[in-house]
Amino acid sequence: MSRKIKKSVSILLALIMLCGVLAVAPVAVHAEELQVYENRKGGTFSFDPDTGEMKLISGSFYGESWQKWGKWDTDLEFDRSDIKSVVAEEGVKFTGSCYQMFYGFDKCTTVDLSSVDTHEVTNMGYMFQAASGIKELDLSGFDTSKVTNMAGMFRGCGMTELKINKEKFITSEVKNMCEMFMGCRMTSLDLSGFDTQNVTNMASMFYHADNLTSLDLSSFHTTSKLTDTSNMFYSCDALTSLDLSNFTISNKKNYETRCWRKRQRLAY
Repeated sequence: MSRKIKKSVSILLALIMLCGVLAVAPVAVHAEELQVYENRKGGTFSFDPDTGEMKLISGSFYGESWQKWGKWDTDLEFDRSDIKSVVAEEGVKFTGSCYQMFYGFDKCTTVDLSSVDTHEVTNMGYMFQAASGIKELDLSGFDTSKVTNMAGMFRGCGMTELKINKEKFITSEVKNMCEMFMGCRMTSLDLSGFDTQNVTNMASMFYHADNLTSLDLSSFHTTSKLTDTSNMFYSCDALTSLDLSNFTISNKKNYETRCWRKRQRLAY
């Protein structure tokens, strides 16, 4: 066999061996899929330990089903303090009560619930209480037409920006707004779309909202049903004016002396 033929055979054998090796080698290493959890209502969600993102995927969620967040819950491999962001996909529903649903999500900075269907919710009491890490809160898709309780809904929440759709964020059935924005950190708050004619309790509603310089309550038409406004604006010292001309209060003397420290600066 000539030297040229031997060389060609050697090259051919080498190529065959190389192809054999490539044929059995893995093509790519795929990242492990995120574990999907399911609650008692059939709602599914995932958690990415690398980014801290919690994603609500489908189904129904309600507040009481979230009360056992933490490593004491054997069904979960993460703690509420591990959650850094929450986002909901189309098709997710909140039903019944959302009481304390995001309570204590203190490491969570962004929450996007703009796609959530909330038309069946009746209770949003203390929903974001003590979620002190939240800076951006998108509730622009919230339908609150059946909600009767918003007490403490944003109490101690760290949000500096709140997105709501005034046409859907309906408060005509709400009776309790006690402590609703207590301790909030925003500098301005436009509640001009709120219907407050059935509200009976606004006690401490803006208590220690120390950063508020602008507060629009122009649509707040209250009736004799409103019986408790104690400490409603207590320590809101950054406010320079406040128009409460549409308020009807059963005991205005008590109201004037208890609602704010610097009432001489406010128009009412």
